[in-house]
Amino acid sequence: MNRKKLFIFGSGGFGNEIEMIIEQINQKKPSWEIIGFIDSDTTKKNQKTKSRRIILGDEKYLLNIREKVYVTLAIGNGKIREKIYKILKKNKFINFPNIIHPSVDTKKTSIKIGKGNMVLANSIISNNCEMGDFNIINFNSIIGHDVKIGSYNSISPQTSIAGMVKIENFCNLGIGCSIIEKLEIKSLTTIGGNSLMIRNSDSNNTYIGIPAKKMSMGKINTRHYHEKISVGVDIESIARFKEYSQNKKFLNKIFKKSEIKYCNKRGYPIQHLASRFCAKESIIKALGNQNIIIQYQDIEIKNKDNLAPEVILEKFKNVHVTISMSHSRENALSVAIATINKKNQGK
Repeated sequence: MNRKKLFIFGSGGFGNEIEMIIEQINQKKPSWEIIGFIDSDTTKKNQKTKSRRIILGDEKYLLNIREKVYVTLAIGNGKIREKIYKILKKNKFINFPNIIHPSVDTKKTSIKIGKGNMVLANSIISNNCEMGDFNIINFNSIIGHDVKIGSYNSISPQTSIAGMVKIENFCNLGIGCSIIEKLEIKSLTTIGGNSLMIRNSDSNNTYIGIPAKKMSMGKINTRHYHEKISVGVDIESIARFKEYSQNKKFLNKIFKKSEIKYCNKRGYPIQHLASRFCAKESIIKALGNQNIIIQYQDIEIKNKDNLAPEVILEKFKNVHVTISMSHSRENALSVAIATINKKNQGK
């Protein structure tokens, strides 16, 4: 059986996670031949990912292909997924498959599904659901009966969506959040981790708490000042991170010396380093939602006297980030909530 040629677009932590899922799919039924990674960052060309695969180039590489191939967009930001899709769809040889983990049963549930979606391990999708294009349904999420999901939504691990809920487009649902039955979640809604939605949302707003309440942005002379809030989430396998951490160049690229020193003093250094890696990835995703490009070394995570993590961003004085980190023996995860104070651009 010939395997289909697949490119993974996005060489960050999520891209490596999707690579792992594709390998698990192949173990169940050989389906995909991973040709390599693609990344919009042209400086990464010919570099190797954590799994030692080559980053072949950017969008131009794919636009020059003249044979049938498949591309999966391993990018956490829905707006960026849309932007990349609009570029790549110009090449009629490129197809966008649904990547569904073998543990997820969609054959018996009458689901109508578009293209480019990702459904990760141990998620449950009930009967008569509809899903558009390029959604991410993360680990252990539950989608109730008759739920309608639009396109370019990012649903974090352990999210619970009750029956007959309608989710429009470009929504970000935080880790462990819940939505009760029959609600409408309007486009560009962000729901914070562990929040409980009991009312319909308004478009382009953030909701946090139990029950979830719309966050007030607080106006301070709106002619000169505007505040935006964005959420990022990341999860990492401890075993995979342990392999990467054997490479000192990798550690020095990701962490400051003070961070490595702090983690090495802890009882389980690998778990603590992995948690910090997730934290930086979640911060990068949160700021990416607002088109702010930031590198690993621009972020320093310190611990206060009470051991609570504190994020230091020396180059980004107008950004405040709050993070929550956790880890088990198997996985590390982090949620970042970034508040961006955008001053009047005309000044």
